[in-house]
Amino acid sequence: MNLDLGHDLQRQFGVYEREIAGLIRASTRRVRSAIDVGAGDGYYTLYFLMKTSATVGSAFEPSESSRERLLSNLRLNGFEHSSRFLLSPQAVGRENADGVATLESIGDTIQTPCFVKVDVEGAEADVLAGASTLLAEPRALWLIETHSRKLEAQCIDLLVGAGHETVIVPNAWWRALVPERRLLPHNRWLFARKG
Repeated sequence: MNLDLGHDLQRQFGVYEREIAGLIRASTRRVRSAIDVGAGDGYYTLYFLMKTSATVGSAFEPSESSRERLLSNLRLNGFEHSSRFLLSPQAVGRENADGVATLESIGDTIQTPCFVKVDVEGAEADVLAGASTLLAEPRALWLIETHSRKLEAQCIDLLVGAGHETVIVPNAWWRALVPERRLLPHNRWLFARKG
């Protein structure tokens, strides 16, 4: 990957978001669709392309600079013209609007089992609010990064209300020594699936 060593040293040393690595591997073994909401530089999009059997997928990234890095990383790995993933410049939210799409709007392209990764820096509850059909799907798996205690509670309420078993992925013990470089006081992942 095209890494920014000023910000991506944890990736270089293999500790970046290590808490969820095994969970992603186990959860994506047999998926037919993968959705990367808040794709950033394509770290997880590339994983879905390289390491899963997903034949249909979407990557959403509204930041132009992040999309450029994502496309650069796809190029470096031979996936620049892959038909398996569609890259959208839209944000994902609770309703369709100018520059915003809902997961509901791509429902007809999703094949199950499906894995959905959400990292949207504070809009995670809005993403879930615009995904009622996918939330009702028994073979959809969710991995959602939350950015405040309030947002975490809102996401848990939406997921549990839709019948999902939801667990908080604990931060690794070494985060006290090697914290991720974030300005937020709260940052954790939720994993959810139908029971």
